[in-house]
Amino acid sequence: MLIRQTLLYLPAQIVAPLVQFASILVWARLMTPRDLGVVTLTIAVQEVYFALFFGWWQRYVLRFVRTFADTTARRQFLGCETLALLASGAAQSLAVVPLAAALEGGLPDPAMLALVEGFMITRSTSAYFADRARAEARIALYSLVQTCGPMAGFAIGVLLLLAHGSSAQAVLLGFLLAQGLGLVAALAMSDALRRPPAYDRPVFHTAIAFGGAVMIATLLATLAFALPRFIVSGALGMAAMGTFAVGYGLGLRASSFAVTLVTAGAYPLVVRRMEQEGIEAASAQLRQNMVLVALAVMPVACGLLAINRLIIDVLVESRFREATASILPLATIGGLFRYLRAHTSDQVFALCLRPGYGTAIAALDIVVAAASTWIGLRWLGLAGAALGPMISGLCTLLASFALSRRRFGFHAPLGTFARILAAATLMGLGVRAIPLVHTAPMLLLAIGLGVLFYGAALGLAMPREARGLLATLAARLRARRAQRPA
Repeated sequence: MLIRQTLLYLPAQIVAPLVQFASILVWARLMTPRDLGVVTLTIAVQEVYFALFFGWWQRYVLRFVRTFADTTARRQFLGCETLALLASGAAQSLAVVPLAAALEGGLPDPAMLALVEGFMITRSTSAYFADRARAEARIALYSLVQTCGPMAGFAIGVLLLLAHGSSAQAVLLGFLLAQGLGLVAALAMSDALRRPPAYDRPVFHTAIAFGGAVMIATLLATLAFALPRFIVSGALGMAAMGTFAVGYGLGLRASSFAVTLVTAGAYPLVVRRMEQEGIEAASAQLRQNMVLVALAVMPVACGLLAINRLIIDVLVESRFREATASILPLATIGGLFRYLRAHTSDQVFALCLRPGYGTAIAALDIVVAAASTWIGLRWLGLAGAALGPMISGLCTLLASFALSRRRFGFHAPLGTFARILAAATLMGLGVRAIPLVHTAPMLLLAIGLGVLFYGAALGLAMPREARGLLATLAARLRARRAQRPA
């Protein structure tokens, strides 16, 4: 079931992160460091605002939307959803005003304010509708919303940059247009906003009590991710922020790409098993999810570290290469720790309806991240700013694993993790040992060799699982052949 869910979500999970990864590289070639800094800072603030203003309802929907199955309950949910989205959107819109003023260095220009407002609200509501579709297993709708904004927005923004030169407004306008189009399609394909606003005390009480607690944890985690950008821009200015954003953004996108490949359908599947079979079945499913996450993220991180210089020389614009060479590995490892925690042991707390533990972990994350980022920036420059999140990511990953085991008796598959890490490390060492000229074809060759090496190393590190997988594939192949007409 998990593999099937993963494959169904795979197209959207590949396209959107790849476009986001490519966008950083293209923007670095077409934009000045300051304009690039404005765009990346605006996106970072939007992610924080989404967690702050929409996160409480989004987390409630992810966990409980399937309980509104009959017609009466569904109408009740839809009215509450309309009210929640209107209230969240209004609160976010008010918070955009000081952001636009900060970007303009004074009173915001009305056109710039309208542009940032439109970008923020369409991106936040698109993210919500994508998660809603994921919770309801609406794969076509999820794929549409997940890919329309990043793909079409990136394409429109690039055309505007080529026509008018470096401009943060051009990039934001491209995303605004594409996200708006995706929202129109999403509303046409779903029953969202079809009921007038309505207040139901039990629904909002649960949403605030459960979703609000999870929202605080999500907000703190999002702030911890964005904190280096804020600290760098405040200490060194927007141009330095743009330079830092290339390596930091590439590292986070690489880690998140690996994780999102396998997690879109994973948590809803855990919730379904919890509702149908109980906590033991849900815990077993979560352990399977954790193994799949490790299988995806560890080779990406090890492989990127192995060919870090090759990737930079081939893909990154020359102005940003020196800084990116030191920032990219640290950002990748930091992202690996955080995404691994968020999609594994942290889900135990939400599953057991004890989100306060996740909030405590997230509070530790932001405190350690703030201190280590500031110290790192002062002593090591831009690379030190990326070192801070890596330190806090490791600390909170270990704390989350320990807390989920001690409080809830959840045993993470640490032995399997160790074998996967050994296989990924062998793959990275094998690719690094091959002398490769720094050209695009050699980069593709290195990636292909990494896939082969990783498969072989997994066979050595996990022989029983490899034999079981081969036996399953062979059985399915024989069954298909038997079904063919003679």
